[in-house]
Amino acid sequence: MKARLAAIDLDGTLLRTDRTVSRRTRSALAAARDAGITIVVVTARSPRSARDIAADAGIGGIAICANGATVYDLDDDRIVRHEPLPAASGMHTDACLAHFACTHSSTVPQTSFSHPA
Repeated sequence: MKARLAAIDLDGTLLRTDRTVSRRTRSALAAARDAGITIVVVTARSPRSARDIAADAGIGGIAICANGATVYDLDDDRIVRHEPLPAASGMHTDACLAHFACTHSSTVPQTSFSHPA
């Protein structure tokens, strides 16, 4: 079975440690596109940040950003869909993690909080 889609993370996958895209990676992405494979950027980054990196790598199409909350059209430079985690869900998750003494921080719309272990 031939692959039809490659979902690629940016940090620690597509990007080198100096936050650049290598020539070899650009060539591999071009070869994948030429073979009919759709490249999708998947990242925790914002659409603006993903757009700039994707442009540098020669990637167009769709990017899934903000840990899945935002679907962004790289070619049309527009948000296709945006569904952030509701603040109540984030606060519930935060409380559960705090109960188990996890060190973490999280951000949800209009609310930022963190709990040290």
